[in-house]
Amino acid sequence: MGLVSVSAWGQVPELNMHVFETPPAPISVTNITAGLDQDEMTSFQMVIFDPEAEAETLDEYPRHRRQVVDDFSVLVAGDIGYQRESLAWSVASADGAIDPITRVEWQDLDTWKLKGRMDIVSPSGITLRGDAGYAWVLNGSGQEAGFDGAPNSQNAGDGYSWDVSVGLGYRLQVGDTESVAFAATPLAGYAWRRQRYVMQGVEENRYAASWQGPWVGLDTSLTWLDYHQLFVSAQYHWADYEASGDWRQLADVRHPDSFEHEADATGYLGSLGYRYMRPEGWGLSLSFDYQKWQGDPGQERFYFANGEVVESRFKDLSRESVGVNLGINLQF
Repeated sequence: MGLVSVSAWGQVPELNMHVFETPPAPISVTNITAGLDQDEMTSFQMVIFDPEAEAETLDEYPRHRRQVVDDFSVLVAGDIGYQRESLAWSVASADGAIDPITRVEWQDLDTWKLKGRMDIVSPSGITLRGDAGYAWVLNGSGQEAGFDGAPNSQNAGDGYSWDVSVGLGYRLQVGDTESVAFAATPLAGYAWRRQRYVMQGVEENRYAASWQGPWVGLDTSLTWLDYHQLFVSAQYHWADYEASGDWRQLADVRHPDSFEHEADATGYLGSLGYRYMRPEGWGLSLSFDYQKWQGDPGQERFYFANGEVVESRFKDLSRESVGVNLGINLQF
């Protein structure tokens, strides 16, 4: 290897010239000799560079340092947000002669929600998704109405809900994230959800419901200049709905399981948001969520304290929520 130092009069910067018989490991022979015929190639290669200018370039464009080819990509997101929920159902007699026997609603439930998500994308595009959330009820109201009386309004400022979901999909991407890129990921998975709500009147009535079943969905994203991303997600769920209530206001029924509900349900979930990622691999996001559930007619079993069981028709099941979230994201 030979080393030649070249300088000129005045303020012309000093340049360093290294001549290698065999290029060093960091230098790609393919890049240096691209476009040359085999006969035009010699055993010597020459690279002229300014070490200080190279360091400034790397600092100015750090996003190129975290571009990894043929490697796994992991996105971890943690959100905190506000969510407003509602839940309603009614019961009719088995023969339909009395409809409804009772109707119960939880309205305007204000909740704080924490949720987390992890996406692992393989070099081939296979995507593994996992997410979970937990919400606390801060405030709300509820009412119960029977066929022979006016609605009875009560406080419902207690309770919680949680959800867990896993999914598997395949990511398709068009374009380059350094300019503009669009990605779409079809997914399929399984989800578990649970709620526990109360009505605080003379006695505290409690209701616990669970939803679980498969789902299919589609995630899309539009990324530009590496840092900015718009994302949209949509899912459709099938669920087995099971619930139990402890109606402490009734002295002649069984406690703590006064009645049980079973039904099939479907729901759709949507999310829209913006994510800004720093070149160091962390960023912030703002997103909006919406979900809507409906239940098919099912069955209620009502248990009296003397052992008698009355079967009725469970119907008009609905659940709805809307939320806004602020998140911290890590990508590596």
